[in-house]
Amino acid sequence: MILTCYTPPPAGQTIPPNYGRIKVTSLDVKRKYNDVGEMDLHCAISPHNLNLLKQENILHKRGDETAYIIKSVEKVDMDGQFELSVIAYDLSILLKDRYNLETQNFNNTELDTVVRTLVGRSLTQNNLTFRDSSAASYMAARSVPHFVLGPALSGTPKVSLQDTYGEILSLVTKLCQDNDIGFKTVFDRKTWTYRFQLYRGLNRTIGQTTNQRCIFSKKYDTILGESYLENNADYKNVAFVMGEGEDNARIGVFVRLPGTNAEIPRELVVDARDLQRNDGESDDSYKARLKQRGLEKLTENKNVCTATERIRPDGKKQYKKDWDLGDFVTCMNKDWGYHLNTRIPTVEEVYDSSGATYTPTLGNDIPTQNDKIKKLPIPYAHIVGAPALSTAAYTGKYTDLKGIPTGYLTKKDLLTYVFPVGTYYISFKNVSPASFLGGTWMRQEDRFLYGSTQNEMKKGTYYGGSKTVTLTESNIPTMGVRFNGYRDVDANFDGNVTQARARSVYPDSPADYAGTVGGSAKPVSIMPPYVGVHMWKRLS
Repeated sequence: MILTCYTPPPAGQTIPPNYGRIKVTSLDVKRKYNDVGEMDLHCAISPHNLNLLKQENILHKRGDETAYIIKSVEKVDMDGQFELSVIAYDLSILLKDRYNLETQNFNNTELDTVVRTLVGRSLTQNNLTFRDSSAASYMAARSVPHFVLGPALSGTPKVSLQDTYGEILSLVTKLCQDNDIGFKTVFDRKTWTYRFQLYRGLNRTIGQTTNQRCIFSKKYDTILGESYLENNADYKNVAFVMGEGEDNARIGVFVRLPGTNAEIPRELVVDARDLQRNDGESDDSYKARLKQRGLEKLTENKNVCTATERIRPDGKKQYKKDWDLGDFVTCMNKDWGYHLNTRIPTVEEVYDSSGATYTPTLGNDIPTQNDKIKKLPIPYAHIVGAPALSTAAYTGKYTDLKGIPTGYLTKKDLLTYVFPVGTYYISFKNVSPASFLGGTWMRQEDRFLYGSTQNEMKKGTYYGGSKTVTLTESNIPTMGVRFNGYRDVDANFDGNVTQARARSVYPDSPADYAGTVGGSAKPVSIMPPYVGVHMWKRLS
């Protein structure tokens, strides 16, 4: 397999300063319908290859409409055989380098318009403003060189979105995956432009007549082998979405997946307290955003139907001619009793010494460990000055983590190991951890945390104290009173002051000095210096 490697030209130019051919020993390409594709190649170490295969250079395979940006170059010693291992991502990875620095509000707006606005404002336009004036020169030239918007896609679903400071790639990926729309960045070598656009794959299912049909089945001699999985363990079709407010005053909306009225309800409660009503926003607008959140969560808890087909390389259906990434095709096996009309969300291309193989994944992907992690809205990416994540991490909106080896961290792991039953969650943000971690939590109010003794815990004395206290007589310590003054102890005292002697005296009887002094019994605050936080205790 031969690839072409380019050094990107400066902005405004179309001729690359350096390019050449690379002969690879193996190549693995994973194309994705609504995510960023990847390329993994191996080749010999040589001065020529070392000169070309550098970070940020562009790799292109003949016949592909996109190209790939090199992100990782590793020199490897394989038992005395030296080779280069290179990982590159398709041009859509450029969306990862830009954030939405404005507050964007979309209500019931076509998906294509939303995406084009987010991408256009962040990757193709200069002279945006930022609150820090020292960023003015940067903002004046913020656009990504060679990156342009392609043609609009008509008839896309309508969505509602509110975002500030979200990562563009994560926003676009989420919107497209929830609405079954693909995106791609087309590489135009002649004009040297990277053209971003949304698209739909062709409908090639058995029931339509517009396009040539594509049926994957042993009956039609188009596959070598297959597997089919149905899994509804996480499936939900009804959502109660709770927005701003407290207790019974919270605003809530009901959402049901279209076409599921005849199904047994499988409920999901969505805590959307983080979606706050904007100044002057109508009830309808706010509830539309809540409904959008509900649909997103229901999509995450989908019914999994997955077919994996090993395509015959010499079969009747040829890759990129009779079927391609994003196409809607039919899979069927009468003996197994399944008939599936499904999208092709991913295609893996493998090139090695034995030739080329093409493996599509059909249907809904089985949720992986990484997919579950993506559901966690951890606001890492929004922390100013946060340290960079490792190369195994891939940040997106609220830290979408990718590249983590199978078997590592899951959402359930966070609950089990970080927040087991009985632990507390503390935050400045008034959002229950149940909304992003799951589990059952109880809000804790008007309490400091106190390290109790073992005996106290055994006796069940978990709670106590108050913010104020009123002192009573019993709270005041016993006090002795001494009086210094003059008292005549000589009956013959003639009134001469010189005859007076200072003495310690005391009253002849308590009644002689009866009375009270001041006091209003007003409660006294005993609060130490404090910072108010929101706390929840995990119950189950």
